[in-house]
Amino acid sequence: MADVRPEEISAILKQQLAGFGADTNLEEVGTVLQVGEPRRR
Repeated sequence: MADVRPEEISAILKQQLAGFGADTNLEEVGTVLQVGEPRRR
């Protein structure tokens, strides 16, 4: 198994995240009527 170096993994993750661009659009499509836990039987 190859040696895992945390600093190398961190550098790769930072490089990948630096190029990440999130294009989002907000659209309202309905109304929440109720929120909660399901009842147990």
